[in-house]
Amino acid sequence: MKKSSNTEERLKAKKELLQLKILTDTDWSYFKDKFEVIHPDFFKLLKSLDFKFTKSEERFLILKKLNLETKDMAQIIGISNDSVLKTQYRLRKKVGVDKTVDILKFLSL
Repeated sequence: MKKSSNTEERLKAKKELLQLKILTDTDWSYFKDKFEVIHPDFFKLLKSLDFKFTKSEERFLILKKLNLETKDMAQIIGISNDSVLKTQYRLRKKVGVDKTVDILKFLSL
């Protein structure tokens, strides 16, 4: 019964995340709390990596983990599609992976 409840809670949290807009620090904190319900160890894994990620790179990785498309990421964080693509490009350059490799798999996230 507990596992079923946990799965329902995760589905509810993901649905809620996809409807949010991250425009302020308060929105970002709320989003992170809901995200941790779905992926509880994600931030620990992210912090354990040898890279110092910027806030925008961290947000990109989180949204990527939710399997969102570029336009959906842009809508959620209130930026242009080009800005999302630039963040992705800079992040790939930072970690040394080309566009044919899934960055989440490369980082083991």
